[in-house]
Amino acid sequence: MKYIVLLFLLLSLNFQALAADNIFKASISRTWTVDTASREAQRVINTESYPQIDPDYITNRQAINAGKKTLRLNKDFLRCITTFSWGGYSIGVIDLTGKTDYPAFKYNNAGSLQTIIYDYSLQEVRNRVKNAVEIYGESITKDLNSLKSYFYPTKMYEYAFPSGELISITLTVGENDQYSFKVDGTLESHWLNDKCYTPDGTHCGTRKSYIY
Repeated sequence: MKYIVLLFLLLSLNFQALAADNIFKASISRTWTVDTASREAQRVINTESYPQIDPDYITNRQAINAGKKTLRLNKDFLRCITTFSWGGYSIGVIDLTGKTDYPAFKYNNAGSLQTIIYDYSLQEVRNRVKNAVEIYGESITKDLNSLKSYFYPTKMYEYAFPSGELISITLTVGENDQYSFKVDGTLESHWLNDKCYTPDGTHCGTRKSYIY
């Protein structure tokens, strides 16, 4: 249970990136390129079941305005809210039990749904951490630096609402290393901590995350 909590807390906060290289190491065993990232991104979703307006808009806006960081949905769930300097916010719910993976949602300032984000690699990450615990014992969960090496890479797919069209894939290859690509494989942006940069290195925005 300890490693699952650490895993989901770190993954929920891990919206950060570094430099814009076309080829970079995602793990010891795999090299990601623009082409392989693009091929990974061939997915489609149905958006009919998703509300057009944030169902918790008032609560979420109040939480953002108040800057609260300790409110939890209940003992098994946390809510992560990320705000962006160019406007809008995203909402992600974290199941601390690891039983269910939920998509994240991006809204504009008025609470209208803009995109839906799925991370299809969370179960794979959980399996990596579980295997590490089986090999090295529960003590590894107390060494966060060692545990982090099993969290990556992760892949997030972002779809437009209401069309369901895939618009980008984001690869998180390290704690502070995240790349977003267009579907054609073109690098779209990268993040360094909470700062966003264009492919030519121009600073273009910031974000701030809260866990509730």
